[in-house]
This record gives sequence, C-alpha cells and structure tokens, in this order.
Amino acid sequence: MSRFKNKIITASAGTGKTYRLSVEYIRILLNHLDKYHDFNLDSILVLTFTKKATAEIRERINIHLALLCDPNPSEEKDQKERRGLLESLYEDGESKELSDKQMKTLNKALRQISFDRKQLQVMTIDSYISSIFRNIVRPLRSIESYEIDNQAVEKRLPFLMDHLMSEKHKPLLDKLLRRKVSPSLDEYQNFFSTLIKARWLHFLIQKLDHEPAEGTLLHLAQNPDSALRDSDLENARQALMQILQLLQETDWSDSKVKKPKDLFKKAFCDMLGDSIEEWDDIVTASNEMLSIEDSCHRFFTNNKNGAITDGRKLTAKKLTDLKDQIKDLEASLAKSLANYLIHTHFLKEQEEILKVWTAVLKEYDKLIYRYKNMTYNDVSWFTLEALFSTTPPNFDMQTENVATEFYQFLSHRSRFILIDEFQDTSLMQFAILQPIIEEVISGPGTKDFGGVIIVGDEKQSIFGWRGGERDLLLNLHEIFPGLRDAKTDPLDKSWRSSNLMVEFINQVFDHIGNSGILERQNLKWDYPKLREGMEKLDPQTRIEFQTSAYSYQNEESSKHSIHREFVKKTILPTVDENPKKSMALLCRTGKELENLQKLLDEYGITSIYQPSSILPEHAWVSPLIAWLRWLAFRNWLDLLELMRSNYFMLDAPGLKKAVDEIYLALQEQREPDFSNCLLAQELIQLSETADESIHANCRAFLEYALPPLLKCEKMQPKERDFLNIHAFLAMARDFELNQASGNCSIPAFLDYLDDNLQQDSMKQVSVEGEGALELLTIHKSKGLQFDHVFFFYDLSASAGKDYGHFQHFEDYATQDFQSLHDYALTYHYDKILEQSDYGNLVQTSKNRMKLEELNTFYVGLTRAKTALHVCLAYRGDKGFDKYCEEKTTDTGFRLPALVGSAILKFFQSKEIAPDETGKYIWLGSGGTTEPDEKKEKTEEGISLDQLAAALPAKAEKPAFDPKPDESRRHMDWKKVWLEDRSNLFGDLAHHYLSFLKKGSPEEHDHAFKQCLTRFAAIIPLEELRTKLNSLKNNLSQDQIFPAGYDKVFTEFTVWHNGFEQRLDRLVLDTKNKKALILDYKTGKEQDARQLERYKQALQALDALKDYQIDTKFIELKI
Repeated sequence: MSRFKNKIITASAGTGKTYRLSVEYIRILLNHLDKYHDFNLDSILVLTFTKKATAEIRERINIHLALLCDPNPSEEKDQKERRGLLESLYEDGESKELSDKQMKTLNKALRQISFDRKQLQVMTIDSYISSIFRNIVRPLRSIESYEIDNQAVEKRLPFLMDHLMSEKHKPLLDKLLRRKVSPSLDEYQNFFSTLIKARWLHFLIQKLDHEPAEGTLLHLAQNPDSALRDSDLENARQALMQILQLLQETDWSDSKVKKPKDLFKKAFCDMLGDSIEEWDDIVTASNEMLSIEDSCHRFFTNNKNGAITDGRKLTAKKLTDLKDQIKDLEASLAKSLANYLIHTHFLKEQEEILKVWTAVLKEYDKLIYRYKNMTYNDVSWFTLEALFSTTPPNFDMQTENVATEFYQFLSHRSRFILIDEFQDTSLMQFAILQPIIEEVISGPGTKDFGGVIIVGDEKQSIFGWRGGERDLLLNLHEIFPGLRDAKTDPLDKSWRSSNLMVEFINQVFDHIGNSGILERQNLKWDYPKLREGMEKLDPQTRIEFQTSAYSYQNEESSKHSIHREFVKKTILPTVDENPKKSMALLCRTGKELENLQKLLDEYGITSIYQPSSILPEHAWVSPLIAWLRWLAFRNWLDLLELMRSNYFMLDAPGLKKAVDEIYLALQEQREPDFSNCLLAQELIQLSETADESIHANCRAFLEYALPPLLKCEKMQPKERDFLNIHAFLAMARDFELNQASGNCSIPAFLDYLDDNLQQDSMKQVSVEGEGALELLTIHKSKGLQFDHVFFFYDLSASAGKDYGHFQHFEDYATQDFQSLHDYALTYHYDKILEQSDYGNLVQTSKNRMKLEELNTFYVGLTRAKTALHVCLAYRGDKGFDKYCEEKTTDTGFRLPALVGSAILKFFQSKEIAPDETGKYIWLGSGGTTEPDEKKEKTEEGISLDQLAAALPAKAEKPAFDPKPDESRRHMDWKKVWLEDRSNLFGDLAHHYLSFLKKGSPEEHDHAFKQCLTRFAAIIPLEELRTKLNSLKNNLSQDQIFPAGYDKVFTEFTVWHNGFEQRLDRLVLDTKNKKALILDYKTGKEQDARQLERYKQALQALDALKDYQIDTKFIELKI
C-alpha cells in the first residue's frame, strides 16, 4: 500500500465523498497504526460542516471496518461491497486482499472504537474549535463556565443599547443613524447584530499596517484630497450644463414639446419647482442644486443613474445622435457626482461606522464575560483572538518554550486532518485551522507522520452569507507551500442519480459554462462533467419542466395561482402514485415554502417543514402552552384558543356562544355562565384542580383531552405528534428539575420558552422514513438526496433585502483572504459607491453573489436520484423564450434566466414538445408521456385520484363533545382488549387491508411490515403472523378486488351532515360511473343503516354525481 500523500479531492454532487473519506481513513490506519508506536486512532481527525455529515462518516467508517474484518461475509451483497472496498484501498498492480497483519490491525482499530467511541475523532469544525476554546482559551481568559446559545447576540442587544445611549456614545450614534429616521432604537437591531457577526472584517481592518495602494478607497480615506473633491463636483456641473445646452439648442418646433420642462423626468422637475419654466431659470436652478452638499445628494438619489431627460421625447430618428450624447453625459454626471459624494458623505459615514463598531464590540465582549452565553461565532473569535491576534501574542510560536501547550494539544495529537466540505469553511475558521494545517503538512516535526486530505466542491459553495469563501478551495496550492505538489483527485462519477439524470445535469450546466455569457460578465465558473454510474435507475427516470408567468399588477395572487397549480397538478398526483418514495420540495426562500405548505395541507398531503419546526408551534403542543397561560394569567383568549385547538375543534357556533357569554360577563362584572358550553365549563373545572407542577398540569390536561380522541383514528394524534407531546413534557420536567431551588413557576417556564426558541432543544421531533414530503430551502437540502425532487424557483425574484444591516465590501490582498487591499463600509450610501470610481468593490460582491446563486441551482437540481419536477416562475407576458432572451443579454443579465434557458434548450435538443398544459416530460425510455396516460376526469373536472380535494373544508368537522359516553362507561376494557382481544384482532385486520389496493405480493409484504410496526409490542410475533396468514388465506379475492373497477380507496373519510364517515374500502368504475362501498366485519352484527349513511355521504359529493353507488358487507375471518 502506497505511502501517505497529501490530497485535495474535488467531489461533485453525489460522487461518494463520504465513502472516499472512509476509505482514506482506513488507508491511514493500515499504513500507521502498527508501524509507529506513538500513532493512535485519535491521531486522525475528521472535520465536517454539519452534525448530520459527522454521523454519516462515523457510521460509514464503522461499517467499512466491520466489513473488512470479516473475510467471508455470508451475504452476497456484503461480499460484493467488500471487494469494492479492497479495490478502492489498493492501487493498480497491488494485491487486492488484506494480509494477516493488516487484518489484525483493522480488528484492533475496530475493538478500540467499540470500547471507546471517542477514539474515532469525527466532529464538526464548530465542535473542534469549541474544544480548543474549552481546553486552552477558557482557562487562559479565566472563563469558568459558558454555554452555547444561538440567540446570545439578540439577548445581549438590550444591554448593549443601554450602553450606547450613554453620554459618551449617544452623540456619535445620533450622527450615524439620523439619516434614517426610525421610531425607536430597537429598529436598528439588525444594524448592531450585523456589526457583531462581521467582527472578522473589523479585525482585518484594525490590523492593516501597510501603505494602501493609490487609487483605492482606503488610500483616499487616509489621504483626503480637497482638490480632487472639487474637481469631481466641477465635472458633474459641466456634464449637467452640457446636457441643458444641447437640449436648449435643439429645434423642438415639430415635436410635442411645448415648454422646456417637458423634456425632463418628473423627479428633476420636482427639484426645480413649479415656478421655474424658462431655460435661464432652469440653468440657474441646476447650478444652485450642485452648490450644496445635501442638495447634491438629493439630486443623485432622485435622478437614478443621472437620467434627468425623458427618453420618450428623444425617439425621433433625427435625434439619435443627440440621445446618445445625452446618455453619455448623464452617465458622466452620475459618476462625477458619486465621486464627489464619496468625499462629502461616504467616507464620513465610514469613519462613523468604524467608531461605533469598535465601541459595540468592546462592550459586547464585556457582556460575554458577564453572562457566559456564547454563539459559535463568539467561540471562534475568542479562540482566534487569544491564540493569534494579541500584541504580544499569548503564544509566541517562535520563541516561547512554547507553543507547547497549543501544539501538543493540536498538532501533536492530531497528525492527520481530513476536512470535508471545505468550500463552506468561514474565513475566521480558516484563520484558526491554517497554522494547524501548515504544521501537519510541513514534514517530520514533533512526529514522523502527518498530512491532510481536503475534500470540497466549489460548485456547492452556497454559504457566503455566513462567511464561507469558495476561492479558499481553489487557492489551496498557493496558500500552503506544502500542498503545491499535492495531487488534486477529482471524484466525478455519480453514485446518486440515474445516468439519464446525469445527462440532464451535464447538458444544462455545460451549456451555462460554455455559453460565453459568464465570461462577458467576468464570472468564472468551471463545470467538469459528471460520469455516469447508475444505469440501473434509468427506467425509473422522469424529468418534468414547466414555466409559469405572473403579472406585474396582481403579483401575489398570480404567484398563489402558480403555487396551487404546481401542488394540484404535479405534486399531488406524484405523491399519490409513489407513496413509498422519498420526496422533497425545494424552494429558494422560507416564505415560498410556507405558502406551499398551506396548499399541501389543503390537499391533504403530509409534509415536514424544518424551518417552522419549533416545538412550541407544533399543532398539538401549542394548546398545552395556551393551557399553561390560562392557568397562570386567566386570559379568556387563551381558553378560547384551547377550545379551537386540535384537542377539541370547537365549531364556530359553539365558539360564538362562549365569546358572547364572556363579553356579557365582563360588561356585568361577573363570572361567565357556561351552562350553554359544556367544554368551557369542564375546562374551568379542570383548571381549579391545578397545582404548582408544570409537568403535572400538562399531564392532567392530556388525560382529560386525549382519551375521546383515541376512539377515532382520523382525529387522534399521529406518531410524530405523540413524540412532540412527549418531548414537551420532558422539557417541562427538566425545567422543574433544573430550577428546583429557583423560580419554577409557569410564568418562568413561559419566559424560558420565549428566550430559547432558536435553540436546538426547541426543534420538533420528526419520524424518519414516515413517508412525509420534506419541505426544504435549497440551502438546507445540501448533502441530502431523494427519489423525487420538486424544484420551484421564481426567476424574477430579487435577493432579499438586508433591512437595517450595514453593508461591507472587500478586496483581499492575499489568496488566503487574511489581509485587505481595499474595503468600504456603509449604512446608507451603497448606491454612491456603486456608481463611483470605486464601484469595483460593489461589482466584486455582486459577482460573488451571482456565482453563489448559480451554485444554489446546481445544489438544488442535483438532489434527485430518479425524478425531478422543475417549475420556474417569471414576471412577464411575452413568453418564456422572450423572457430568457431579454434577461441573458449583457445589459439586462439575470443569472436565473440563463439557467432556465439552459433547461429549455435541453428539452429542445431532445425534440420534446410541451403537452397541452405546457409541461415538458422526459421519461426513462427517452420519450414523453402518451396522451392516453392522462388521468381521467369527471365532467365537473375533478380528478378521481384527488377525490379528497372535493370534500368539505376541515372547518365543517363537528366540535368534540367532552361528555363521556355513558353506555360505554362500565365496559370491561381489560376483557375487551386484553382477554377476548376481538377488538384488537379486528383492528389488526382493518389495518392490514388498508394497505392493499391491487393485492400484489409487494402490497402484502408492505402491509405485514406495517402491522408488525404497530402491533408487535402487544401481539407476539408468531401469533401476529398466524392471524395475518389466516386473514390472507380466507380473503375472497373476487370480493376484495372486484373486476372492472379502476380506482381503489382504502380508509376513505368523508364528512356528511357534520359527522365523519370512514369507509373501509371504496372502489370506482370511472368509465361506467359505478361505485362500490365495501365494509369489513369480523363477527359483529351487520348494521345496514351504517352502509346507508356511507352511501348518502358519497351521493352528496359533486365528484361522484350521477354515479350508481352500491354497498356490500365482507366478513373477515381472523
């Protein structure tokens, strides 16, 4: 096995980087574990970006070690995977089997990991830096204890603002913020939090020690030039006077221009005033505008790009030359005025920002010492500042006896560093890692072995907004001299997506990279093509593409219609037809996902939306919080919220009665009389028995509210709901235990919830693999894969505005981004900077954002394994071809339109025409869908596959009557469920049959597994298997699967006359308009009235109008 070599691995999406990291880890073990006495398992450190990636790499290493330690796996699949591992471990020409010594080495490693999992050092970069902070920096800074708090910045802002309002800082703050009027200092919260989060830039600015280059904004800031300022203003005045002179000298007699002001835009005329009409007055007034600093700024702001003339008056052919002259002069006017305002406004504000920034950070750090709660960003900064940035440094790496504590902890212990997702590393994190990497790649030092393997993909760099820098990966060879000869190893074979999906991805992004448009925009984005590796998935491949336009006038309603059509005609049928497939809906913003989730709920599609998954907002947890608020504060609104919740679903008439009674009672200053609302009466009675325990009060409420719901499968909480209820109860119990000696009252607990909403402990609990459609922003989907991906993108949407944030623009002097060449800071004047001679700073930032947007498309479109459904929305009315043509020109360039154009060109290259709905479809066979594959619809236009959408709204569900069923009060439930067990076995039979539609072996297998999951805890396995075999053998195929019916619905729910009717089985013959209701019975009496109620409920549906509806009982033997 060859000697270790430093490597840089570029891993495109889906090419198996986790597998490769595991192989590299094992290769290091084989080469070093028994060769060097001072090599230990924890000499290898693997750094990842997310906790999920950490878990995946840990699992993969353990699986691979176990597989290699078994020379003769019993399963053929394991044998094949082991052979593949061996081929990956050894280079060409080497033996492809482990020696006895190597087997002994790997068994030793596996045992050590099994006994002590900490020996397997795999952690996030944040966790690694936290370990440095905890072991070195914390004692150095005398910080006894601390906690990670993602909301630490927000929590400290009130104290920070109190400090800034002192006499020392308030004048400076007023000076900076006066230009943007706001009702209170709280409105500037974003400004202050941005200053804190961007402290790395402040550090780089403070350590500038070189003479700035001439022509930079930094040089001008340090060397004010009044002559240059006056020259810029004079150039602006000259440009304006030339425009006025050209217009005045032109003959307008044969045009619609009646007076001079007709030639100008409204904004310029408004600045002139109503009294000014003649040319001489216009010239005089214009000169006066440019004689006062603030007037110059108003002129620049009101007249975008210096455009003061009305272009509609210059459309005549004879005025072409005049129009061009004026256009050039207006551009010169804007640039010269911007250059002048750089002197008078921009640099003054930049200086103010730097002073406020320094004050903010100084006070912020004091608050950290006081309250001991820190973000990961705080931990990274304190680590960097303590180790490297003090003067003199705490660790003088050249002279102290040294650095011993630092390097023994880091370089001496971790000799091999494997870094995953390197393109997402922030500049501050890199500053901490850089000297450590330099040490381990520098050759023999404290130990005779060491090195790095860095894995990344610049095409997946999408976290620039939180400090990531893609070019770090591209510059590694130049940053580290020890890596100049390092091999760059590309992973370019896709093990995720089908070959046809890879063909689609390659053609789209290769077209973008080779179109020449990016080069003309000064954007560098290389796309190495993926190689195909999953041909077996080709038959399942389906790629759909559709575009939808929305109008300027009714943008919100138009977008809502597009969302609805996408859900109804693409997502809904796909989910129905592929219940076992993993699926995700990806969007650019959380707001889009929220809007789509509402529509998914409306159509009955179960979905999980991670950004909104805060435990207190869970539908079955928020009523518990309302109950606690009611107990603590007796606010009637909390009680009303509780009665409308999932636990009771009080209808509108019942709610009105309660509201009316509360209103009258308040007017008459008495207690409400809820004799007409039994639910309110019983909740108040229950609240009178409450005690001081938060956990006990919640349990008492659940014991009252849940039992009636458990009688109805459709109304009871699902597994995920119970998990979240349990998580909330555990949180309440933990709070009481932790606060046992302090304030553990309900108000204190409610404050605790509010203060910690963004903590990881507040995340909802989800059930893995439960088949729900996952809703993710594209950023959150990174690293994930799904069978089906629905990709929605609004091509015309603008980037989100950072309201209240200060803006910063940098030009770095070195390839490691550790020093600045130039920079600019502003709170109000970004447009001035953009149009000035220093606009390159803004353009560099915009180019970085454009490349990140392209990377976002790449990440989103490469999540799918076999099926991709793309919907692109755009603003316009000229058609998608025209939109792309206009938006891919050099002047009107929008990068999303270039991606949309490339996708369209792919389908055009395949000679695929859109269907009647405008959708392009490419199937695994390489063709399109045939017309006869379209879903049949009723005359009313309601798809029978979407029958649930025709049901009444959920609001028509009846309110739950908490009054117990007296006829069932004295039943012996132990005998019914645990001794006779007839009810239990009947429930088992119903559950099994609910998964059968066609009766295929696959369906029977799936039904058995589902029953095993639900009933294995209460029915012994052999008895469960016997019962289900008996049910299966006694099934009448002709009755359960009658011939001639093309649609099958199981456990079908319909609401009729305010009551829920649940049909065991409904089959439809859509051609002959026949419906058959099948009702299962397991030895009980057959109630014909029940079938009649089912029939009446179906007859009331528009979707089944004119259908002949029959009913039938089926006896089940189990």
